[in-house]
Amino acid sequence: EALEARMLEVLDREGKAIIALNASLFASEVSDRIKELKQHVRGKEVTRLIYYFMLGKALVVGANPVPVFDILAGMASDALMVQRIGAIYGTEFSLKSAQNMVLEILRAWGLMAAAEYGLHLAADLLRTVTFGTSTVLTAVPQGLAAAWSTYVVGNAANIYFRDAGWSGRSAKDIVKDILSGAEKDKTSILEPIRDQLMAKFGRTKN
Repeated sequence: EALEARMLEVLDREGKAIIALNASLFASEVSDRIKELKQHVRGKEVTRLIYYFMLGKALVVGANPVPVFDILAGMASDALMVQRIGAIYGTEFSLKSAQNMVLEILRAWGLMAAAEYGLHLAADLLRTVTFGTSTVLTAVPQGLAAAWSTYVVGNAANIYFRDAGWSGRSAKDIVKDILSGAEKDKTSILEPIRDQLMAKFGRTKN
């Protein structure tokens, strides 16, 4: 009875504050749920965007007959993609800042990124020597390499914008996690791109 009397006394004196606290807690739960849903929707939109840029870059790079242009075009494509990802998260990002982020991610990637651009240069040299007749032979591997780099850059940028920065980690750590998580799924990730390249350049899938 004493406890009940005390509770009634507290409710009489602090009732409005308790109701306000409950409302605040409820609003916080709703806010967290809305934030979670927004992140989910944005994540799906970013995933679709990355795929479209992977496919576009693969086709352009694979078909390009001009030496070195594929590297420049690929960098420009990745920068535009980064800028678009920022826009999805409501972040204003200049093209120059996007280019700097692409370079930061590629530097973090290190040797693998260098190997991709080495492949582009080798393919460009082969096309030059053979007067463009090797395009069909080089298009698929070169296009897939270009698509893979876009996948890595796009997912790293997604993490950056989603978390409002690298969250105390380095770009190298982020890229390492992306590669570790995607390595076993690399075939399934690139398979649709490979099919498109095969159809584009008139070759039969093995």
